[in-house]
Amino acid sequence: MLTVNDSEKKLTILIVDDDEIDRMAVKRSLKSSALNIKIEEAKSAIECISILKCEQFDCVFLDYLLPDGDGLTTLKSLRAAEINVPVIMLTGHGNEELIVEMIQAGASDYIPKGKMKPDVLEHSIRNAIRICSIDEARREAVDELKKSNKKNIDILESITDAFMAIDNEWCFSYLNSQAEQFIRQERAELIGKEIWPYLMKISSWFHELLRKAMTEKVSVSREGLCGSQDMWIETHVYPNQEGISVYINDITERKRDQQALQRDKEEQKILISKLKSTQNQLLQSEKMASIGQLAAGMAHEINNPIGYINSNLGTMLDHIKALLTVLAAYNEHDALLAQDVEAYKHIQEIKKQTELEYLKEDIIELINESKEGVSRVMSIVQDLKDFSHVDEADWQCVDLHRGLDSTLNIANNEIKYTAEVIKEYGDLPLVECIPAQINQVIMNILVNAAHSIETNGTITIRTGTNGEEAWLEISDTGRGISSEHITRIFDPFFTTKPVGKGTGLGLSLSYGILEKHGGRLEVDSEVGKGSTFRICLPVRHKQHKDLTDNSLITPPV
Repeated sequence: MLTVNDSEKKLTILIVDDDEIDRMAVKRSLKSSALNIKIEEAKSAIECISILKCEQFDCVFLDYLLPDGDGLTTLKSLRAAEINVPVIMLTGHGNEELIVEMIQAGASDYIPKGKMKPDVLEHSIRNAIRICSIDEARREAVDELKKSNKKNIDILESITDAFMAIDNEWCFSYLNSQAEQFIRQERAELIGKEIWPYLMKISSWFHELLRKAMTEKVSVSREGLCGSQDMWIETHVYPNQEGISVYINDITERKRDQQALQRDKEEQKILISKLKSTQNQLLQSEKMASIGQLAAGMAHEINNPIGYINSNLGTMLDHIKALLTVLAAYNEHDALLAQDVEAYKHIQEIKKQTELEYLKEDIIELINESKEGVSRVMSIVQDLKDFSHVDEADWQCVDLHRGLDSTLNIANNEIKYTAEVIKEYGDLPLVECIPAQINQVIMNILVNAAHSIETNGTITIRTGTNGEEAWLEISDTGRGISSEHITRIFDPFFTTKPVGKGTGLGLSLSYGILEKHGGRLEVDSEVGKGSTFRICLPVRHKQHKDLTDNSLITPPV
């Protein structure tokens, strides 16, 4: 018979089903699996039994409903004829009693017809072959025990399992050397004695397993923890006329390997998550550095031309005022020009066409407005520089209100169309921090607040102190955050925004920045009413942490 790991050999599979569509479904799934297979078909119970008497198969898929009898009867007939091929029952019924009866009759597995996926069939075939191989080996051992006691004893002594034969009175009738070591008592002292005093400490499930096999006369198997010896065991129990036969295999090393593998997988997941977060934080840091460089470049490139434009506008204003003074002097002597009628008329016509009186008023206003626009450009450039703090990458004692104002100016385009900003500033001392990173936190929360407001709303900013701690709150009248999401908003890569609209890193990075500053980020939200984010920072940071360390900070839930 083919073993479970002998995957390179071709498997011969017999499908027994009178429904051609169902047979095709099984064949299609089998051919889509990773198994190397050869398939034959039968349409009735008689044909199935006839084929299996003449040919050997590695596995049989047997339909429960057949035109000349049910699959369960056919299975019992196969076992009565000592045809021990692995049989997997195909059934459209979900009756648990029927399923139990199939397994008791010798079915290796059963598969509902609606779940015949390639991986399910492949797993079921491999498992059926493995179980059949084990059952066949152990069945051979038991048969040999009946034929030749000495030969059986040699076989049972050679197997790695701990073997115990238990009679119908729950007494030991035989133990091999492995069982003697397992119980830790000489078998000569155990033969004929009741098992429970010696097996009591194993586990409750072990007792239930033995009782089920003995009372119900069914083969049962289970693996579990052996409490008395702190080991994992795999137990198979087979009933017979004399009582039950028990095989116990120590699988502790296998379990440890599985647990170690699982731990490795979990550690790999954590490491991958940390690497992703580290990479994104590095990208975020590089982006902030780029903004700083951009701000420095803008300050240099824009301030120079803006400076001489501003200077020129001031000089132009002085020149125009001088010209208007001269023009006013000419106007005072209009009476002299009246003697020359043609000249006077020509000058008056030009004054009318050029709207001289309006020009005298408007030109001053235009120059003043231009100077105001230039001042605003200079202010925006300065705000961008203040926001990025390109020259202040170290710890600084800074005015948080100034950082708030510069950040509001930078984020104005995100806010102005949806929200009105209300400032309720309190008294704040200078706070020791890395200003560029704190401005980044404020920016993330302000932009999120603006995005949460669908039409028109308000964003209220409050500041104050609480002992040695400074705080600022940003409240919005947006959609709010549901209770199922509020515990996850600080998780890396979590976002409720549509795909392509958010990375899920803004709040996670903000949380990490404040954590490393010795501060914290709190949130209070109600769906339909809005959210309030509260930033708390120590006024004086007692110990500077290396804020270039991009290790993942996972907020508590």
